[in-house]
Amino acid sequence: MMSQPVLVDKTGALAAPRPAKSFGPTADRAPHTPQKGRGFTLIEMMVAVVVMGAVTTIAFPLMSSGIMRQSVRSAADAIRVMHGRARDHASQRSQPTVIDLKGGIVAIRSINPLTGAPDTLGAVQSMPDRFGVTVSATRDSLVFDGRGIGMEGSGTRIYLSRGIYADTIEISALGRIR
Repeated sequence: MMSQPVLVDKTGALAAPRPAKSFGPTADRAPHTPQKGRGFTLIEMMVAVVVMGAVTTIAFPLMSSGIMRQSVRSAADAIRVMHGRARDHASQRSQPTVIDLKGGIVAIRSINPLTGAPDTLGAVQSMPDRFGVTVSATRDSLVFDGRGIGMEGSGTRIYLSRGIYADTIEISALGRIR
């Protein structure tokens, strides 16, 4: 049997035995010290929510104006593509081709050379539905002869707008986009 060592202080008097050292998460803590949490406090979470709200309030108008501007650009590009398709079709098939621009709905129409019936080339596109833009033009239609040259005596302007953003497409009397 082993006996416990006797502890003596500097004066030579007997000292009280020290408690055995414990190991684990509470080894160096006083018995009533609260344990540190590993999560976030309610105040930290509230500050994060307030900061996110402020950033959203600032960013939303910037993003929505960018979306409006991009919608106008995309609609203008779609009309330019349809214009090019109509001119190409007229010159390749040597037959008149028409772009209808009524009420923001853009369609390319031609006459089928075999049947003589009207034919729609590609999809009819509604600019207000697809891009959310308002379309107005100085003419309801653009006509290209069999060489792809415009058949009107003066130029045509197509106006596109959404919110504060607008774009204008100018088409010369010969049918070219300026």
